[in-house]
Amino acid sequence: MKKQTIHVIFCTLIHLILFAIGLSEINCERVLDYGKSYNSMYDEDKSQEEAFALHRNTEDSDLEKYILKGDYERFKVSFNFSYTIIKALGKEFISSPFIVCLNFEGNQIESVESGAFNNVPALEYLNMERNSISSFFSFNGHKNLKTLILARQSSYYDKQLEIIGEYPALLHLDLSVNKISSFVFPNSEWNSYYQISRNSTFPKLQYLDLSYNNLKEFNYDESFLFNPNITYLNLSNNYFVNVDLRLFKNLIELRLDNNDLEAINEYGSSRSLYINEMPKLKYFSISNNRLRSLSQFVFMNIPELVTLNLSNTELEDIPSNVFHHLKSLENLYLNNNKLFTIHSVIYISSLSILSVAHNQIREIGPEILNTHALKKLYLNHNIIENIHENTFSKLESLEELYLNNNNLAKLPTGWDNNLRNLRYLNLSDNKFMFLESLSLSKSLPVMKIDLINNILIHMKVELLRNLPENATIYLNSQLENRELSNKN
Repeated sequence: MKKQTIHVIFCTLIHLILFAIGLSEINCERVLDYGKSYNSMYDEDKSQEEAFALHRNTEDSDLEKYILKGDYERFKVSFNFSYTIIKALGKEFISSPFIVCLNFEGNQIESVESGAFNNVPALEYLNMERNSISSFFSFNGHKNLKTLILARQSSYYDKQLEIIGEYPALLHLDLSVNKISSFVFPNSEWNSYYQISRNSTFPKLQYLDLSYNNLKEFNYDESFLFNPNITYLNLSNNYFVNVDLRLFKNLIELRLDNNDLEAINEYGSSRSLYINEMPKLKYFSISNNRLRSLSQFVFMNIPELVTLNLSNTELEDIPSNVFHHLKSLENLYLNNNKLFTIHSVIYISSLSILSVAHNQIREIGPEILNTHALKKLYLNHNIIENIHENTFSKLESLEELYLNNNNLAKLPTGWDNNLRNLRYLNLSDNKFMFLESLSLSKSLPVMKIDLINNILIHMKVELLRNLPENATIYLNSQLENRELSNKN
């Protein structure tokens, strides 16, 4: 047997022994939000059992045969070095053709030398979260790495993000919570967008998390640092004033919450999010920005959107047809704005959840909600005084209705006639003085009615008999001078 072969077999046996005594136990389930767990992806348990069986029951010649022909599936190994007070990773500090998963979370690593992972060619999952690494990509690339977690590197100062090396197989990159304030191009000789795009460092990247950093700009040139074909992009909790996402046409999920954006435009302008066509986008959240208004055609090229979060964006008015092109929209969040009306949602037939809570809506007119699929409606914390008898006449699928914290003192007769599936009704913190003011139909299928913090002062037993049969009514016990009467 050749010396090289003996050395490989010896290293393999050492790794299997280490594995047997428990050094390789690791949880690799921290992966993509939309992906598989790495336990199932690697089938570690099965592979480990097979590795032990092979080690016990085969001759050296058989073991050599498996190794030499590259049948490494039987020897997939993971190592957990988390919380072990490691301070640095030297060049080629570990060597094995069988390691697929390394976890260095929660150490004190400050430096990782170039080539640190060169001798672990099968490495697919690398977690270095919660360390003190200043140069994130100093190990200078890896050809098979699929998941790289570099979140939460402790630092007192802002950092520049410089990408070194190539990562041709990388799918998932987490750089969140790092005080990153700017990007550095990997090669100063690149002087054109065309050259940069051809030399993409992350040609297969699907998931990018840059949330909770100190970034202000994500312009057209920065877009080329990453694969424009990514499907998940999280830029929330930064200081962005300009974000240019024209290149990112394959996004499925986009998060931009808690930034300083003032507009969403289909053309470039200052202090805005610049988007063009996003035909695959399904989830878009831009809450806690300062939009104030929306262009009428801003969502025209996002036809597959399912969830849209525009909460707490200082919106004062919404164009009547702004959501007209969103034929698949199911969840719309407009809460915590300055809206006076909700006429813009009339044409969203697919809507399942609508929140316009915490606005300045005073009145809801007849048939303003023509959304047959709606199941949850949040109108709470407004200043609503009047509801028309036909306001909810089209909401036959509605299951939960929140009208709490308004100025309602009376509901019109017949207002609940078509609410055939209503299960929960919240009318707490209003101004109802009499139970009959609710005008509730006995056939209403509601199971729970919340009337806490109203000023009910007189309730007739006869009216209680006419309430929905299976309803539980919640009344607070602190009301004073409340009278229960048998009088008609």
